Formats: sequence, C-alpha cells, structure tokens
Amino acid sequence: MAADLRVSIAHQTAFALRLAAALSSPAHPAGGAGRNVAFSPLSLHVALSLVAAGAGGATRDQLASALGGPGSAEGLHAFAEQLVQLVLADASGAGGPRVAFADGVFVDASLSLKKTFGDVAVGKYKAETHSVDFQTKWLLLPSNLANIDWEHYLLLPSLEKKLEKYGKIFFLVFTIVGIIYVIMWFPFTAILEIMSLKDDEPITHWTSGKAAEVASQVNSWVEKVTSGLIKEILPPGSVDHTTRLVLGNALYFKGAWTEKFDASKTKDGEFHLLDGKSVQAPFMSTSKKQYISSYDNLKVLKLPYQQGGDKRQFSMYILLPEAQDGLWSLAEKLNSEPEFLEKHIPTRQVTVGQFKLPKFKISFGFEASDLLKSLGLHLPFSSEADLTEMVDSPEGKNLFVSSVFHKSFVEVNEEGTEAAAATAAVITLRSAPIAEDFVADHPFLFLIREDMTGVVLFVGHVAAEVLGQVNSWVDRVTSGLIKNIATPRSINHNTKLVLANALYFKGAWAEKFDVSKTEDGEFHLLDGESVQAPFMSTRKKQYLSSYDSLKVLKLPYLQGGDKRQFSMYILLPEAQDGLWSLAEKLNSEPEFMENHIPMRPVHVGQFKLPKFKISFGFGASGLLKGLGLPLLFGSEVDLIKMVDSPGAQNLFVSSVFHKSFIEVNEEGTEATAAVMVSMEHSRPRRLNFVADHPFMFLIREDVTGVILFIGHVL
Repeated sequence: MAADLRVSIAHQTAFALRLAAALSSPAHPAGGAGRNVAFSPLSLHVALSLVAAGAGGATRDQLASALGGPGSAEGLHAFAEQLVQLVLADASGAGGPRVAFADGVFVDASLSLKKTFGDVAVGKYKAETHSVDFQTKWLLLPSNLANIDWEHYLLLPSLEKKLEKYGKIFFLVFTIVGIIYVIMWFPFTAILEIMSLKDDEPITHWTSGKAAEVASQVNSWVEKVTSGLIKEILPPGSVDHTTRLVLGNALYFKGAWTEKFDASKTKDGEFHLLDGKSVQAPFMSTSKKQYISSYDNLKVLKLPYQQGGDKRQFSMYILLPEAQDGLWSLAEKLNSEPEFLEKHIPTRQVTVGQFKLPKFKISFGFEASDLLKSLGLHLPFSSEADLTEMVDSPEGKNLFVSSVFHKSFVEVNEEGTEAAAATAAVITLRSAPIAEDFVADHPFLFLIREDMTGVVLFVGHVAAEVLGQVNSWVDRVTSGLIKNIATPRSINHNTKLVLANALYFKGAWAEKFDVSKTEDGEFHLLDGESVQAPFMSTRKKQYLSSYDSLKVLKLPYLQGGDKRQFSMYILLPEAQDGLWSLAEKLNSEPEFMENHIPMRPVHVGQFKLPKFKISFGFGASGLLKGLGLPLLFGSEVDLIKMVDSPGAQNLFVSSVFHKSFIEVNEEGTEATAAVMVSMEHSRPRRLNFVADHPFMFLIREDVTGVILFIGHVL
C-alpha cells in the first residue's frame, strides 16, 4: 500500500473512532446508554469531504484537518477516489460481498455548480448531479368551506390527500424582480385574487412545496441504493425554500461468512444489560476454530466474509470487554489510542471452547451537526462558513451547512451481514501512485512468515559478517542442507535424552526474478566498507511499504490449494548502520512487525535485492539464559515428567544447538532449520468467546484497514 494511502486510512480510522467514542458516550442524546448504535464513518467521511471540495479558506482547512489530519483538501479527494475504486467496488459477481455506493449532488435549478467543484464531485467522488427546485412555495390557510367538489379538482393533485383531510384555500407564491406574488384559489373555482407583497413584509405559515418533493426524490434515491433498507434519510421539514444544495451518499454492504453458522444450533440465552438486568436473545454457536485474540480485559473476534476474485478481504470484528460494564471505557480507549485496534487484530484461528454470539439487527439514525461541532468542526455550520467554491453565483457567499443527517442499518445472522448507511449534508442560505525505490544495498532484516496466521518461520539479517564472505560456508553442504546438528562433543555417555525437530522449507516466488537482469553491485557494510554482491532486479509492482526510517518488502511465494500464504519479508533501514536499532525496535515492540506489513503491490522505481546464502549455527544455552530461562539449565530444574525412572530427578538441559541454512535467489527460497533440545511442549488452551454483554463491532476491509461500519450492541 502506498504510504500516502496508508496515512489517509490512519486518519480515517482515527476520525471513525472519535465519532464512535462520542456516540457511545452515555451523555450523548443519539447514542449513549440504552440504545444500540450502528453508523458508517466512511459514509460521513465522504460526505464531509465533498463539502470540503466546495469550501474555501479557513472552512476548507478545518474540514481537511478534522478529516485528514495535516495536509490539504486535495488529499481528501485523492483518498475518496481511491476508496471508490479500491474498497467500494462490487465483488458479488466474483463470489464476494455485494457493495453498492453512490454520491449525489442535488442543486437548486437557479444555480449552477462551479466547474472545479463539479469536476471533483463527478470525477473523484463519482457523484450524480441533479437539478431540482427547492424554491417554489405553497401557503396553506384553514378554510371553513365544506363539501368540496372533488370531481372538479384539477389543481395540485399532489396535495389532494392533505385537502381531503383538512380542506384548504391554496396560495401559489413566487417572486419576480423582488416582488412576492400570491395567487389564491379554492379547489373547485377559478382564481379568486392575485396580490403582491414586498419582500420585507412577513408571511407566516409557509410550507415547502417543491422542496418536499426534492426530499422525496433524495429519499427514493437512497432507498434504491440501499436495497430498501433505508427509506428516509431526509425527515419532513429538513429542507425548505431556503435550501440550495443537498450532498448525499448511500452505502450498501451484504456479505456471507466464510464459515456460516448452523441455524439449528442457535438458541436463546441471557444477554446482560449495562444496568445489570438481562434479556433473552438468540445466540449463534459453533465449535469450529475462530480468529480470536485474548487480552487481560478484552477479547477480539474476527469473522471474515467470503472473498471475491480480487485482493480485498472484508471482516466483522467483535470487541468484547471482559467487564459487563466495560463498553464505555473500551470506546474511550479506541478514541485515545487510534492504533489500539490495529494492534489487537486477530491474526490466527484458535480452538474455541464455549462460543456464543447474538444475532442482532440495528436501525439507527441521528442528526450529526452537533456531534461534529463537538469534534471541532464549527465553521461549516456557522455564519462564517466559506462555501464559495460550490456554486457560480453571488449566493455562494451566504451558503452554510444547516444539518447533516445519517442513517444506518445492520443485521447479523447465521448467513452473514447486511448493512446500509446514508448521509445527507443540507446546505442552506443564511438568511497517481508514487514509484517507490527499494535498494537493499546495506544491512537488513528478513523473515519468512505465513500471512494467514502471522507465524514467522525464519528470521535473520544480512550484514557485514555475511556478505563480506558471501560465497564462504561454515559447512560444505552436500546432499543435505544441514549436515550435522549433533556433534561428538554435544552427546556423550551422560546424555539420557535428545529432543530434536527439523524444519524444511522450499518456496518459489509468485513472481520470479529474471536471471538475465541480475548484476553485481556494491553492498555497503556496517564498518563503512563495501563488497561486490549479485543483485536481482525487477520493474514489476511489489508489495512495499515505506516509512520515515524503514522500508518493508513482502515477497509472496507461490500459493497451494489451501489458504496458507507464505512470504519473505525484507526490512530495510534507511540508515546504512540502522540494523541494530531496527532489531531493538522489533524486540521492544512485538506488534511492530504486524503494524508494518505491506498490504498491496505498488509501482517501483529502482529495485535491487541481493542474492544471499547463509549457513549459521550456534549453541543457544547462554542466549536463552539471558532471556530469562536460567532454571531450565540449572540443578533445580524439574523434568521428572519426561521419563518413567528414578533418574528423572537428575535430568537437566545441558545444551541447545541450532543450525539454519537459507538461500535466496531468482527462483525463490530454500531454507531449513534444526534444533536439538530437551524441552516440553504444552497444549494450546481453548479460548471461550461468549458475547453475552455489551460489545463493539466493526466491518472493515482488511487489506486497507478501512472501517465501513462501526457500532455497539447494548
């Protein structure tokens, strides 16, 4: 994933979690205690980004800062363009989730959009533009008339039902050259009177005529995009004759679980509420392995959706606090530490014990302007708003955002998830990928990792000690890559037990390197000198992520028929002497590697990766003692459960020997490792996951990390 896209996604995630925390607050009138919440931060983000496209000055800067962090509004639009292309494309034709997304700009017919705004809205946001009539108005006054002759009723049939109920006199009101004209009639007669009023004379009891029809048009558009799940985004009275624009979007998602739940196993059980009470709810259950990570006060469940033919992977995440009243503190934790979610993503499946997840359905709507103001977005809603870049008219200087309406629907059952969201911003009158270089010509770290589980098979570094003698070997390898793991000195007459394991790995690159492009070049050593080494090269896209002081390259191996995906990772510090500080970083921050995994291929500029071959062996006893395992090698060690003999009490680990061999070339990697050690393995424990008290959930695209929906179940 390109660095700029990763930064944009990080800001979008932070915005999402700030909204979630604010809505989850017990003090918030829309969410808070007693209400289930579901909303789409992505829908809100895109709607406000579109507002930013028509904003200027401080208003634009405030929107850009709130939505995208330090940077310009142009970055928001580039991000939106990538979202529409990469995340929000429909994958149902290839067996993946059905995703539908639409943007709409509804502008009053008296105004025309500025070309720049229109180009951004249509070109980057793929918005539809509609010319509508907000300004034609009707005035209805009570009438004492009875027995209206409906057979002769020809005027304004759209208001017939209101007339049937109330009986009215009609006034058509319009403005010509500053004069308000009022045409009055009864439904069964000709026009009775035409009169004119000055603009500054008050007229009371206005109702929006055509504006109400526009609201109905917007609502129908949203209903169509969301497959009928959201029928009304604009409530009655939300737009009127002063409205000039409505910016809206709608998002629909329907995904089937990779592993569906057996409906016959769904049973009612108690769900514990925040107030200490409980209610009956239907709980889905399974005994299959699940993606779960467990911490002291939190469990996180990942439920993947069936994937389509592309590289996107959508998942739902359930964040279950251990404490039954722990939801609010969890929401605050997510808000204060935006990286918290990424650090707690489950990366592997585990055996489950008791597993209970409630089916749930949430329909949730709120007017978001007060919430957004509380998050620092004041200017767009104020008299000082600058939305002059939207329309080509003097009226542009009087535009401001009067309201932001948002509605979401989420249903989770045994089959999967159906979700929809819509956002409408009502605007009223107040009265290209960068080519990354990757040149591994100085010491770097490498890993071989299985990406579905995150298991690291091999890890090492290429530094001065290795490439200074790139073709010199500790052992001359013949038919076996590792010739001797046990030497005559390591086993003698006192040896009672040898525990050994061996691992062999040989993988071909998914994209092999062209041997004809391999050329010698300088590899810079830690001591400042350099040696000649053979460098592989390519112009093809690579999985590469770039940071201030580090670049990470992922080289996938050819995948088999199962779901495992093995890859080699090259961690290249920017500084030629940065290897040791990088190693220390990996040691002190265990989540560092997971947080820096490249997610997608990017264009490369200069690309140079050395071929290398390493044979390495060492006695690990001293190293393991230094890492806190002295007891294993001491006289007080207890290994009596290994052998059925009185001599068991005298067993101890005398030594641990390890040898590895690895070769990286144009075809792929061959690697092997062996360990001889006396140690006991424990069985993995079964994890329980019982979501029987309030929890948070997210729907996220895992390749990008983009959060589509977020909410909580109380």
